Amino acid sequence: MSETSKHKNQHSFKEGNTAAEKWYEENALEFIESVYQFNEDNKQNYTLAGALVDGNNAASLWAYLTNKFKENAPVLKAIKRVERQLEGRIVNDTLTATAKSAAMAIFLLKNKHGYEDRTQVDTSEIKAPQIDFSDSASDD
Repeated sequence: MSETSKHKNQHSFKEGNTAAEKWYEENALEFIESVYQFNEDNKQNYTLAGALVDGNNAASLWAYLTNKFKENAPVLKAIKRVERQLEGRIVNDTLTATAKSAAMAIFLLKNKHGYEDRTQVDTSEIKAPQIDFSDSASDD
């Protein structure tokens, strides 16, 4: 066994050992706040991926943090704040015609923020079933 691999084995962590974890509440909150500030400084950014890529972070990090801290109210509140910030920007910029494309805004709202088209059912064409009230049972 080489010295390098021997050294690696001496410091490997067993499953469940959290000593190697990078993200804990304090630095997660700092990171999320930096994403919020990035969005404040870059008003043309409409997506979380845009903030994370421009900030040199992997987009999958957001999903990781959301999952890791799903029981942590302060972190989840900060995450939702950033998501609402982007959602609000999309809606506001679309309504004020600042957004470059209404179609893009609709796409983002549906696919990233859970918006759905409202469905309407036209009941004017539905005919009520005909019920025969004749006394056919008493013909016996």
